Amino acid sequence: MKQATTIKLFLVHGSANGLRTAELSNWSGKAIAAPRTEIPELLKREELGRPGIYFLTGVDPDTDDKAIYIGEAEDVSKRLKLDVQVFDIEKVKSGILRLL
Repeated sequence: MKQATTIKLFLVHGSANGLRTAELSNWSGKAIAAPRTEIPELLKREELGRPGIYFLTGVDPDTDDKAIYIGEAEDVSKRLKLDVQVFDIEKVKSGILRLL
């Protein structure tokens, strides 16, 4: 028999399209998602100073294909700052950042 699990969602600004976090009972990790426009605020979050993986997603404007960049780091905030600068923002429109 599978054990029931609770998912706790927190909408930081009260919007499902803005910065949000998710936690599962019985799991020590945290998921954080934010639109690209909120990356500066996202980078200030304490959780990003920890090890983790993250996804930069969007659409390639040349092909309209979905695009994704997957990264991992011991300090996600430091790495993400670099990757956001390097990741070609022009090639990815309406991007969303998801951090696990």
